[in-house]
Amino acid sequence: MTDLLSFSRMGRGGDPTAGRWRITTPLVATIIRDGHWEPGRTGLSPGSSPRCPRVRADQAMLQQVWINLLDNAVKYSGKVATPRIEVGTRVDPRHR
Repeated sequence: MTDLLSFSRMGRGGDPTAGRWRITTPLVATIIRDGHWEPGRTGLSPGSSPRCPRVRADQAMLQQVWINLLDNAVKYSGKVATPRIEVGTRVDPRHR
């Protein structure tokens, strides 16, 4: 809950899309590699290279979004003996 509260406070600073274009693939790979999760129990593989889109966003907000998403994925897969979490994207043809 504190992460969500921190994120909501960050959003009060203006338009989140006002930032530069960011390539999210290296950001996500770094978060997975440097994450604070227990090695081997998360289902996240630091060696995998997720293919993520380029987005226009504030760097700090984008990083916090990914940390929150991955934290939730790890937390809610904790009851599975061998969790597997995949990070990727899908393009909706209606929004190309």
